[in-house]
Amino acid sequence: MRIALVMPPLYGVDMPPLGIAYVAGRLMQDGHEVRMFCLNSELFHLNPDKRYLWDWDSADEWRSLERVGAHFDLPALLREWTGRISCFSPGMVGFSVNSHSLPLAGALAGSIRAAIEDIPLIFGGPMCSESDISRETCPCVDIYVRGEGEETVSAIAAAVESGVDLRTLRLPGTVVNTVSGLRDNGPSEMIGDIDCIPFPALELFDLERYTNKEEIPILFSRGCDFACRFCTDKPMWGKYRMRAPENIFAEMKKRYSFCGRKKFKCNDLMVNGLPAALDRLSSLIASSGSGFSWGGMARASEKMTRRQAERWRAGGCSYLTYGVESGSQAVLTDMGKPSKKALFFSFSAAHEAGIKVNTLWMVGYPSERWRDFFHTLFFLLRQRGNIDEFVSVSCCYIPRLSWLGRHTRELGINCGQGGNWYNSKGNNAALRRLRRKLLLIYARLIGIYKGGIS
Repeated sequence: MRIALVMPPLYGVDMPPLGIAYVAGRLMQDGHEVRMFCLNSELFHLNPDKRYLWDWDSADEWRSLERVGAHFDLPALLREWTGRISCFSPGMVGFSVNSHSLPLAGALAGSIRAAIEDIPLIFGGPMCSESDISRETCPCVDIYVRGEGEETVSAIAAAVESGVDLRTLRLPGTVVNTVSGLRDNGPSEMIGDIDCIPFPALELFDLERYTNKEEIPILFSRGCDFACRFCTDKPMWGKYRMRAPENIFAEMKKRYSFCGRKKFKCNDLMVNGLPAALDRLSSLIASSGSGFSWGGMARASEKMTRRQAERWRAGGCSYLTYGVESGSQAVLTDMGKPSKKALFFSFSAAHEAGIKVNTLWMVGYPSERWRDFFHTLFFLLRQRGNIDEFVSVSCCYIPRLSWLGRHTRELGINCGQGGNWYNSKGNNAALRRLRRKLLLIYARLIGIYKGGIS
């Protein structure tokens, strides 16, 4: 069967998206002919004068069709996209959707349904796992896929190919649009052995349309065994599972033969969840003489040593990015983040071993006071010798399915539109924007903000 997979705006444009690439790889293993329509990178590539719309500060411009229509000829875009997808004559169309791409995805799905009346339309991605799904959102969508999508989408494709009425499907990991409403079939079983998942089909993407010309995306692991209170990734991805070092190394070699790139950017929630396995991977890379390098998100630990960091550096680790968020121990504890002591150990070990230390920050957590903010400034000052890059700072957002989102009443949080929540302690959107601005200025003044990393 021919299957069209669609990545509508808004999404990052530095590298191809791994989630939908993994689904494509599974479908191709099943023998389907898959074509990727990465409309996000395509639109970015074809509109140099509009690229500011892919900046974080412009993200809300994609949250409604009216706003999108103010920047692009929306009817013409939908006609052109629908025409190309229709010309492929797919038996099924799958979309990767997040909260920012939902309006465009819904409009395009409706346009495709009008052009191909009985085409099965499937939505997956972060929106389906993090948000409420209502029939009014996208009434033409047949099935929403929650959680890991490879096995679920494979089963849906098999059902479509066999002529099964999708409204009768009782497949775990799906929400089905029936005649009488939506039926939630419950969560799917987590994929235990992730070495069994086919490599993502990155060959379906035009790499020239992405801004990162050196790295290629990769996953060493899935899931997380921790519980940061503002996070929704753990509910989506489940417990921590790491691929075998030999499996990771095999994919690295395949990527090098495909595109000639030796630098890998890990999209893991935390790349160092199993330090011993990371030691083995580093040994494989070092002994091969391949020159492969890698970096990604890491979790700070008091057990991190310089000797361990040196092993990873010898095995290609070029940078580690820590989601520090705050320099206040009270806020870190409230968030469920590692201690300041763990941050000290991790930063110094990595920096002394020659691994670049990148950091991510957050202001305006519900319990953050001005004194906590000043603790962050002091922490940055003390650690400026070990921090190579202050990458970015975000204002605290409260996702519905996060711990914060489930406890807003107990925490005295009043949820407005978008990120405009507030509480009785004076924490509101204006205050968070002020703290973000002050923290960026301060990071520049002490020389650790250099414009961020790609």
